[in-house]
Amino acid sequence: LGFQKKLSTIGDISTRWNSSFYAWERLLQLRRAIIYLPSRLQSDENATVRKDGERLAHIMLTNSEWTFLDELNDILSSFEEIMTLLSGNTYITISLIYPAISALVKTLKASLQQSYIESVLTDINELTILDAMEEVIDDTKDFVEIREVDPELGIIHKKIDISIPMVTNGMLEKFKKVLYDSMHKYWQSVTNVGMLACLLDPRFKKLRFTNISVIQRTNEHLKQLYEIESG
Repeated sequence: LGFQKKLSTIGDISTRWNSSFYAWERLLQLRRAIIYLPSRLQSDENATVRKDGERLAHIMLTNSEWTFLDELNDILSSFEEIMTLLSGNTYITISLIYPAISALVKTLKASLQQSYIESVLTDINELTILDAMEEVIDDTKDFVEIREVDPELGIIHKKIDISIPMVTNGMLEKFKKVLYDSMHKYWQSVTNVGMLACLLDPRFKKLRFTNISVIQRTNEHLKQLYEIESG
């Protein structure tokens, strides 16, 4: 299949940063091998192996799902770069936080604005893989358990049928909107310490990434601190 070295799948670990991104990125790298595997298994002499091949073919991602995964990873790659940057231990990172977050928000905002212009981002009422779930599900091999975070109930467990293709139409825009809204929710307030770090960093001292009121407040705060220390 033309692979230069042996590649293994990467587990998606909830406690590891960027874990989902790395897992999906590796799946995309292994895409040709994954698509080829069912036919290879189904031609095996061993009946058990052939059965595994049939099941794998049954739950194989569709072309639209592979495309969605690829586009999703393109978006998440920016977050991975920022997380890697802010995880550095050989340089100061506090002054990088707000400029980096601002860059992510602007990128998502520009993407969403373009989507609105093209009338792509709409309320999605189509049936999705999660909407198709029954309240009581037989425990078969095609069902996997997932965890979801509910605003009222907290973490809940669900089982989904992975043999049912996901409706990908419009999902990428919906995902970007959720990311954008979340960024605004969790990063709408700025701290004096973080802004002072940016102000004192020669790379960001003009604070072009924020609005004029925050700039004025940060400059005034620095002035007050200087007067306190010098007085």
